[in-house]
Amino acid sequence: MSQVYKEEITCPNCNTKGTFTCWSSINVDLDPEAKEKVKNGELFKYTCPKCGRWYNIEYETLYHDMSNKFMVQYLCNPTEERIKQFYNETEQMKKLNLVFDIRQRIVRDKNAFIEKIMIFENELDDAIVEVAKTIILQKMIENDPNMEIPAIYFHSIDDTNISFYIDDGRVLNTDRSLYDSLAETYNSIVPKNEFIEIDLKNAINYLKEKSN
Repeated sequence: MSQVYKEEITCPNCNTKGTFTCWSSINVDLDPEAKEKVKNGELFKYTCPKCGRWYNIEYETLYHDMSNKFMVQYLCNPTEERIKQFYNETEQMKKLNLVFDIRQRIVRDKNAFIEKIMIFENELDDAIVEVAKTIILQKMIENDPNMEIPAIYFHSIDDTNISFYIDDGRVLNTDRSLYDSLAETYNSIVPKNEFIEIDLKNAINYLKEKSN
């Protein structure tokens, strides 16, 4: 089930106090309206009841999609101490046999949180998506060695193209064969019964080349 709690917010513009609903956990099968609010940012948006200004409110939340069999924990720009604390909490859950045989991920920023949800909704392997992003970045750097390396996120996929969102506002389309060829080459060995962080830095550690 989903869990919520209330926070009192004081508007920085007019000092009016208001109440904001935070979701500590989201089960989108039981609360389907929350799915779109995550993707469009409404779940993190507070609007002042007096002056109408809105603000992004950062907080941790666990996203659970039972139908697509995945969970994503958003830790909201955590310190290393918070990461250690979270892993200690998950170890305690294991000791109580509170484990789930589904994909479980940790993310540290909101864009990565939304990205991971979209990857799994499209039934893709996030480790392979991360390797595809690395290849795309390498080609971008080859074309412009002096470029500032941008953040890049999965955007969408169809029968012919896979698209990525660049943090400068561009959407980059490339042939879907990039993903498909990687999927044909590698098996994902990411365990399903624990929370794992899969990003550009460590994705290759969770891929094993398929034998002929």
